[in-house]
Amino acid sequence: MGFDGDFKKLDGEFRISPDECVTCGCCIELAPLNIDWVANEENPSAVILKQPETEAEVTDVARAADNCMVDCIKFVGQDPRVDAALEQAELKRLEALPKLRF
Repeated sequence: MGFDGDFKKLDGEFRISPDECVTCGCCIELAPLNIDWVANEENPSAVILKQPETEAEVTDVARAADNCMVDCIKFVGQDPRVDAALEQAELKRLEALPKLRF
C-alpha cells in the first residue's frame, strides 16, 4: 500500500486531516486495511486509502477515529452503521475510565 499524493481520489465519509495528523501510527495499527501512510516525506500523514465497507472495517476505522489523540480522523457521512460504531467505541472508552471519588 501507499498513497500517491492525489487527495481527490480519497473522497468519502471518513477523512484524515493531514495538517492535524501527528504520525503516531495508532490509526494504521487499528485499521490497517483502510488506513496507511502518505508517500510524501515533506508532509507525512496517515490517509484513508479505502473507505470501510464491511462491518468489521467500519468498526476498525471508528475505533481508530475514537483513539486518535488529535482527533484528525473525521466522519462526514450519514451511515447509521458508522454512527452506531462510533457510539459503541465511545461507550467502551468511557467504561474504561477510572471512577473518580470525591
